[in-house]
Amino acid sequence: MELRHFRYFAAVAEHLSFVKAAQALHISQPPLSRQIREFEAEVGTALFVRSPQGTSLTPAGAYLFAETRKLLSTAEGICRTARALGNSEDRTLRLGCVSILLNHLLPPWFRLVSEREPGLQLSIRVLSTEQQCLALENGEIDLGFMRAWGGGHGLVFEALAEEGLCIIFPSGLCHAKAAREAMAELADKPFVALSRSSAPGLADRLATVLADYGITPPRILECDESHSIVRLVASGLGWSIVPDVAIRDARATGFEAISLEEPLVLGIGYREGGLGDAAARALGLARELFLGQDPAVRRL
Repeated sequence: MELRHFRYFAAVAEHLSFVKAAQALHISQPPLSRQIREFEAEVGTALFVRSPQGTSLTPAGAYLFAETRKLLSTAEGICRTARALGNSEDRTLRLGCVSILLNHLLPPWFRLVSEREPGLQLSIRVLSTEQQCLALENGEIDLGFMRAWGGGHGLVFEALAEEGLCIIFPSGLCHAKAAREAMAELADKPFVALSRSSAPGLADRLATVLADYGITPPRILECDESHSIVRLVASGLGWSIVPDVAIRDARATGFEAISLEEPLVLGIGYREGGLGDAAARALGLARELFLGQDPAVRRL
């Protein structure tokens, strides 16, 4: 069993079509079908259901597909790290960040790194906190700017700043001025929720806030991005809770907002004992810039 067998299997599992998978892999279909049969024989069970209606995964195939994606990601990260170690001239720092930080927290740090580390290139990937943790574990990024639930599995998280949360609702839907009264007034009205599949940690944090106020509003729909939720609320579909930066960036009117006391902690994550020289210096610059500021300035 070789790594290419896992790549072939992942391609078929992703496309659920041997023809499309073969095209994506730039090979012909018969050899691909033969490789998959051999792979199933080595695994010891059927991974696909083949029928006139199409191709689907068996339960074993679905499990193996999830694990194969992790395996291939790890292999790519190992190769990428090996290339970096083998190239003494490599001056690229690989970063992950949640989208909200790219516009609001990081530009001053980008400028500081540019001034103090001339020639160092920054490669930035916008990823959720959970995706960054996996990318750090796999060696795909060097530093991750994430929310506070990042960590574990040999990762370190350091707090740098806070972002606020706010209740948002269509204009005129709620007449309360304080958070607790607003929550009580909105409790039985339709709620636009953040999809847990896109940001599990943030979705769980928002669910905890609702539970702390003792309410379970009826959910009418879920959305995977805070700025889109603001627009949906502004259109009158329901109310929600979002990071307050989302309403500052929103290109929408027709909604009102009330700030909540519960903050979200933002910070930087990295592999324990896995920092290269450039990443360690960049981490030091992040501490210098953000932890040296007045707490009010560090509030997004």
